[in-house]
Amino acid sequence: MLYHYRVEDSEGRLIDESTFQTAELPGTRKITFVAVSDSGQVDENSGTPEGDLEDLFGSGVPDGKQRQVVAAILRSNPQPELLLHCGDVLQGSGERQFYARAFFRPFGPLIDHVPIFPALGNHDNSAQHGAPWLDAFTTPANNPEGSERYYSFDWGDVHFVALDVVSTPFESGTPQRVFLEQDLAATTAAWKVVYFHRPPYSGGRHGDNPQIVEKLVPVFEQYHVDLVLSGHEHTYQRMKPRNGVTYIVVGSGGADVRGFKPSEDIAFGAGRYCFVRGTADAQSLIIEGIGLKDDVFDSVTLQH
Repeated sequence: MLYHYRVEDSEGRLIDESTFQTAELPGTRKITFVAVSDSGQVDENSGTPEGDLEDLFGSGVPDGKQRQVVAAILRSNPQPELLLHCGDVLQGSGERQFYARAFFRPFGPLIDHVPIFPALGNHDNSAQHGAPWLDAFTTPANNPEGSERYYSFDWGDVHFVALDVVSTPFESGTPQRVFLEQDLAATTAAWKVVYFHRPPYSGGRHGDNPQIVEKLVPVFEQYHVDLVLSGHEHTYQRMKPRNGVTYIVVGSGGADVRGFKPSEDIAFGAGRYCFVRGTADAQSLIIEGIGLKDDVFDSVTLQH
């Protein structure tokens, strides 16, 4: 359902107005989502943390790459109904005073009408154990701990699970691990998409993450997860499917782009600013890598 809303100041003067779309029910129609990560690079020593718009386009935002990624998403056709962020909405210190310049203003034209579902990144967690991130976002927190750091939700024919792999334990028997297993076992959605910050597999500077490979990958395989999205590496990498699971790193949402080492495990990789678009109904899930010039440089279709 489409809702219209207005934002007014304390004296009733209009500040902004827009719309938002509530989650689609399963079997209704195709849904479209986008995913980014590692978007929040700013020079914390340049400009003023809460600077005006002129500062935002100046040295405080190197090259304005997160703005360009947002602009490309806004030009996307079809338009997304929701945004997944795989962590590091801030780079650097993760301090509260940089959120406006690094995230809310660059992403404002998108998140004023598209809901964001974030996962916690290591830089997000570096200030006060993630307190600024927790204050900035409200997540479903539908787990026994009531933690906003991990959660799940449905949108159309897709079941999404956001995990915290930087600050909350996920070993066997921990609350997050139990939640993940029970949640994936209970869903009847056509597609299961899990996303979090550090990738299990990568040809980038950080390489594979042995702990995630050992502790979480078997869960993804056991419960037939279709797609795993992550960031941390500032590149785009789509791995060859492993036991039915497709892994994609989409870590070039605004921070400095880095390279990666090609390998036989990587089906496609690119060191470029981009986002991932997913289009899904009950029969198919189309996943595309899209660049700043609206070019679809990678695509894979999963089918039931």
